[in-house]
Amino acid sequence: MGIKPKVLTNFSEIIRKYKNFIFDCDGVIWLHGVLFKEAVNTINTLYKEGKNIFFLSNKNRITKTELYDQLIHSGISLAKYENVYPSSYLTGKYIKDNFPNIKKIYLIGRDKLKIQLEEFHFEVCGGPEDDLKTISLSEVKDFKLDIEIDALVCGTDDKINFYKIVYASNVAMQRKIFFGTNYDSCALYGNVIVPGAYSYISAIEIASNVKAKIVAKPNKDVLPVMMRNFNLSEDVLKETLMIGDSIRTDIQFAVNCGIDSLLVMTGHTKESDLIAVLSNIQGEYNNDPSPTYILNDLDIERIRL
Repeated sequence: MGIKPKVLTNFSEIIRKYKNFIFDCDGVIWLHGVLFKEAVNTINTLYKEGKNIFFLSNKNRITKTELYDQLIHSGISLAKYENVYPSSYLTGKYIKDNFPNIKKIYLIGRDKLKIQLEEFHFEVCGGPEDDLKTISLSEVKDFKLDIEIDALVCGTDDKINFYKIVYASNVAMQRKIFFGTNYDSCALYGNVIVPGAYSYISAIEIASNVKAKIVAKPNKDVLPVMMRNFNLSEDVLKETLMIGDSIRTDIQFAVNCGIDSLLVMTGHTKESDLIAVLSNIQGEYNNDPSPTYILNDLDIERIRL
């Protein structure tokens, strides 16, 4: 058990304590097309106070440009394009910076992830172009990979099919270079749970016996990519706060990076989840994921995006 988090009734008491603020987007700034106006007002106040603000999203079905445009459209007019990081962008940047020999990628994912990877000058095959392809078990013996494919990238794909799974699993097994966009195992649409990116990633990991490299929350490798202009000294880390709605990704990311965190109760985490973590019932985390602060007492004005 870690230190019990402090419950905040407003944001003002921590504004002076931190210089760098990392905001998750879904569940913090907006949720399912509904904007949290109070969150926007808070971010704009931080800009006026001269704070450094970063936006970090595990979404892979959006490009960096689209996420930036969404922030601007939401009223965050001072958002800086270079400080906006969806997992689609982080995946492409990580591959580009660390694997110069990768030229062609097979994709499990949708158009926006394909576009983002192509902006890093990768040739991308699979993805939407394989939506209607089929293969039966009797045809597998004649199965052949494109020899020019260097690696696999897997994100969310609501058009997944047996052909794609077979192709992707064999790319991973034969090339041994497999990247995933994020660790989110599911998403909630209304009252319906749907598979997240890691549901697809884990299926291919199991089939191929190859572990995916995932550069997204809660992987601490994200921090130096985002704060590339900072010397991540102990002093800088002490001045950095992660704000998110998910214990498993946002708060665990903060723990892994050695920075403080603020959990907002406007999105993914419910009170029962928080109680389970704070009482250490589940025991499923490598580190104590208790947030530094909890903010759950604001009357948040919501408007339709």
